[in-house]
Amino acid sequence: NTAGKVTWFDFWDFHEPSNFALVFGLRPSIIFGNPGAAFLVNESPFSIGTFFTVWTVKNPLSTPTITGVDVPVVQYSSPPDPNQLGGGNLLFDAAGSDIHNEPVYRDSSLWVVHSIASGANNDYSAVRYVRIDPFQGKALEDVAMGLTGYWHIYPAIMPDKHRNVIITFCRSNLFEYMGAFVSGRRAIDPAGLSPSVTIQSGLGNYVKDFGTRRNRWGDYSGIALDPADGSAVWTHTEYVSAKDTWGTWVSKVKMGPIPGVLLNPDRQAINFGKKEVGTASDTVAITITNDGQDTLVISSFSSLNQHFTLIGPPGTPRKIESLGTLVLNLVFTPHANGDMIDSLVINSNDANNPKTSIALSGKGFSFTNAQLGTLYATSGNSDGGRIFSLNPSFGTATLIGPTTSNQITSLRVHPTTKALIGIDPAGSAANT
Repeated sequence: NTAGKVTWFDFWDFHEPSNFALVFGLRPSIIFGNPGAAFLVNESPFSIGTFFTVWTVKNPLSTPTITGVDVPVVQYSSPPDPNQLGGGNLLFDAAGSDIHNEPVYRDSSLWVVHSIASGANNDYSAVRYVRIDPFQGKALEDVAMGLTGYWHIYPAIMPDKHRNVIITFCRSNLFEYMGAFVSGRRAIDPAGLSPSVTIQSGLGNYVKDFGTRRNRWGDYSGIALDPADGSAVWTHTEYVSAKDTWGTWVSKVKMGPIPGVLLNPDRQAINFGKKEVGTASDTVAITITNDGQDTLVISSFSSLNQHFTLIGPPGTPRKIESLGTLVLNLVFTPHANGDMIDSLVINSNDANNPKTSIALSGKGFSFTNAQLGTLYATSGNSDGGRIFSLNPSFGTATLIGPTTSNQITSLRVHPTTKALIGIDPAGSAANT
């Protein structure tokens, strides 16, 4: 839904782990509440969860007593491990639906966040938070945010002084490397979380197991309230900073609108995937939001090359009031073989980012009929999946060119179209 808008600014990049916030990676997680008491929270031990258990420890330093209560929540199950752009022989280790970030106690409520299965056939994962009244043993809010095709893992939560909720997490999909994101909800909004807001996009494919056969990914994110500004929080969230290299992105986050003008696109890049030359892709929408208090004025859009089209571009100058939105629709129609790249540049009066750039990419390919009396072969993934013709007398190969996949197996000639067809074994399932 379109609940509260999240904005971010003042960021740094770290490539070493930092204990920015005290985080308990064990089950249960513990948080101190009012003086003389502490709370421990753990998720359900069953494959299908229908409750959290809240333990109350009273007088922990003198005569401790402990009581527990099962708090009913919306049914959930453990999420699958995430994939990523470019795939790999190991998926990310998401560590299931465990509570990896410490709950937060504020204003007589416990705020708890974790990942759950979501999307078509539960093949993806969402971030889900539950606000609990530990004194009455009931859930006050129970909200999930996800989208089919996306994996959201290792979330961390912090309500600000206004009870606005801010959550940071990692996210990937088949067209996106693992990156750092935030989402949130204003206290005055209906139940729900905002769409994901990019803190730092992933910059490469990541598969490293250090000999363990686990593509381990950080185990947690961190978040903490700014000690001088109770309306701001600081996050530290893992992302891929280069191929097989992780980094930690630290950012200061506030719930919008903030003073001034802030042009906030809901995505930083679009990969349209592979399309046959001359064939249009599905339309992909970008939503531009003004997360500032003042009016955003878009003065112009950059011209795009022949492969990318902005459908029905809005007239300029285009004014967008505070928290207003503008939807831009783009389509990819390759006119040649190979990788195509461009950027949609949005020029505006956003003083901090007057030229907002959306990276566009896609790959064009075309079919060439097999020739009668010619033998063909494809190479494996060790050299990028190329196609050759073979000399039947000597077995020598002549390179024809690259395919659009790293590896093609079971090569055949289609009996009707005469096109070469095969199986692409990449990813979680083979594709013809």
